[in-house]
Amino acid sequence: MTIGSRLVFGTADLRDDSATGSLLDRFYEAGGRSLDVANVYADGESARAVGAWLASRDVRDEIVLYAKGCHPPYCSPSLVRAEVDKALTDLGVDRLDVFSLHRDDPDVPVEAFAEALVEQVESGKLAGFGVSNFQQSLLTRGDGDAHLAWLPCDDEGGHIRAGRARHPGSRLGESRLRLFCGS
Repeated sequence: MTIGSRLVFGTADLRDDSATGSLLDRFYEAGGRSLDVANVYADGESARAVGAWLASRDVRDEIVLYAKGCHPPYCSPSLVRAEVDKALTDLGVDRLDVFSLHRDDPDVPVEAFAEALVEQVESGKLAGFGVSNFQQSLLTRGDGDAHLAWLPCDDEGGHIRAGRARHPGSRLGESRLRLFCGS
């Protein structure tokens, strides 16, 4: 049986124990190539367990890492760099395929994160970014006033979608971004 690359293995319940390696090995052997990690999963223990597995199997280049951070109370544009660095350190990697803001804070507009996220892309730490568990009403549809554009997921669930985002009044101008729509 082949799982395929569109199935993402959620790691919230993984720990640094003997079962983790076996579970990830079975997923990988069945064709699984995408892992979801988050800074808040067991306070990073899950990501560290995934990182240990990646290092011991030498498969990082074959795996798509979806990392989440900035979960309240760490949901602030000023904390994006620290949250990205935590994910990189816990996983033992130097680049994330996708970094998603984990959960919204209605008091912090999503567009306030744009500069911090693009800075991480420009630094080479991220290939793309997006949001997870955000209220749709807090995201805009890229009408010219948006810093982040909301792209609807297809019927099969969240995945990377290409889109344009405009950044009026900022140094970013208009750029091609890879956005992730998740739930």
